[in-house]
Amino acid sequence: MKRTIYITAIFSSMILCFALPQNVQAQDHSKAIAAADSSRFSPNKKDGWQLFNSFVSKYQKDSAQVELILQHDGTIDWKQEQLVGKIKFQPLQPGSTQSLPFKLLNETYSLRIDDKGKCYLKFVNGIMPSANPFIIPLKVNYKL
Repeated sequence: MKRTIYITAIFSSMILCFALPQNVQAQDHSKAIAAADSSRFSPNKKDGWQLFNSFVSKYQKDSAQVELILQHDGTIDWKQEQLVGKIKFQPLQPGSTQSLPFKLLNETYSLRIDDKGKCYLKFVNGIMPSANPFIIPLKVNYKL
C-alpha cells in the first residue's frame, strides 16, 4: 500500500498544502564527492576523508593557494593532527614545512603542509566540532 505524506504550511493569510511521496530520501553527496577534482590534491581516503572540491594554484610568483572542502563521516580526535590529504602537483609543494592558521567563524584551525605536500589539519581554539559528518571549507596561502 502506497502512503502519501501531506505537509501544510501557513504563511500570513495564505495556506499551502502539498504532498510528498513516501520514498523521499535525504540528500546524498556521493555524486559531488565522485566529481571532485583530485588532479592536484588527493584526500586521505584511508582515514575517512572525502573531497568535495579542491583548488591548488600558483598565487604569486613565490607562493601558492590551496582551497579545499573536505568531509569526514567518523569521529575525529581533535587533540591530534589529522592527515587530510596531499598536494599531488609537485611544482606547488612548498620548499619547507609551513603551519598556516585560518579562522572559521570563532574557531581557529591550522593546516600544516610539509615539504612533500602532505596536509595536516588541527583544531586550535574555540568550540571543538562535535557533529558527524564533519565538513570543513579552508583556504590558505603558502610560500613555495
